[in-house]
Amino acid sequence: MHSVLSVTDARERLAEIANRVRSSGERILLEERGTPVAALVPPSDLKALELFEDWFDGRDALDALADYRVAGGVRWEDVKRDLGQ
Repeated sequence: MHSVLSVTDARERLAEIANRVRSSGERILLEERGTPVAALVPPSDLKALELFEDWFDGRDALDALADYRVAGGVRWEDVKRDLGQ
């Protein structure tokens, strides 16, 4: 679960909010006019997210390699042509 604060409130109380995140591990969603714009999370949450992204990147790279082994590559000239160069 997480708390929700406006960007304006967060700006006025940043030190207090940062302490809440650090001490309790609370996650805080920042909104501007009711639209989520950012989140304050503990560093451990950020690290976990980065590791998760790295895992997905690795999986995508392995999938691309498998596709290459099955279908072969694309000629550099074709890539440039497709990009309009």
